[in-house]
Amino acid sequence: FSAPSSLGFTCLGTENLSKMAMSFFKSDAIVVAQRVAHMALEEAAAAVGGESEKEASARQRGVSLSRNVLAMAADQLAQQGWAETLALNEQLVRSLPDILSAARNVKESAMDAAGAVDAQLGDVDLLSRVGEDERRKLEAKRAQSTALLERATELIR
Repeated sequence: FSAPSSLGFTCLGTENLSKMAMSFFKSDAIVVAQRVAHMALEEAAAAVGGESEKEASARQRGVSLSRNVLAMAADQLAQQGWAETLALNEQLVRSLPDILSAARNVKESAMDAAGAVDAQLGDVDLLSRVGEDERRKLEAKRAQSTALLERATELIR
């Protein structure tokens, strides 16, 4: 992330940007803190000699603080992501019996539907009374039921 120079951040100095990043981090603006810390590191990297010992020391403190903010922010985001993952997993575990029950019902209905269509397609008397278009529709229904049966069976596994 690099901010446009019109924001005026680049004239604040590495140490001040790093302090701002820490302030954002402490107020739970984690992503903003990361961006400002990156800006501080970019400014430090762009610093070209000619600075006093005091300025160099301030820049180094800013670099250290920015790295610290980035490490803490990454850890915070990882912890939040893990908490979300656990919550979603818990929801899934609670829902799994309902999902499997629904899949079993779908499987049973799909088997019934495929069997009914097979019976219709095997009824020579019925087939002699319907046109080719109806026969194709019955075959398409059988294919749909068979595909649904396969998907439900796979889900149950």
